[in-house]
Amino acid sequence: MDIEPVIQRWNLGGSGGLQVPERSSLAGLSTSVLTKLLYCGRGYLIDTVERRLGSHVTKDLFGFADLFAISPNRRPVLIQTTTASNRASRRGKILASVEAEICLGFADVALVTWAERKDGRRVVWDAVEEIYSCSRNAS
Repeated sequence: MDIEPVIQRWNLGGSGGLQVPERSSLAGLSTSVLTKLLYCGRGYLIDTVERRLGSHVTKDLFGFADLFAISPNRRPVLIQTTTASNRASRRGKILASVEAEICLGFADVALVTWAERKDGRRVVWDAVEEIYSCSRNAS
């Protein structure tokens, strides 16, 4: 796949970032939960599409997607989410995936990676979102 992503940066829990109601700490949340919060805050309906095959084994939808997000008047989004330290390997998995390229015909593909940091006494999660889309390349 030779499409350049649109890259956006977000944070959850910090001043000026996306605020999470009814939770004083974001410590211990999974990247899937954080990504669901991010997309729900944008008005998406989002759910998990990866399957658990055992206590420590999961199978991603089409070999790359953990989550699926839909919203009126926007393209659906198939999302791979992980920690910042795994960004390069997950990006490689998406870019090498024939399935991801096929999915671009009807949906955007996003890689959302998270890094935890302290902001005073609060835990803040910073996200980098890479969005792959054929819709903006169409003429």
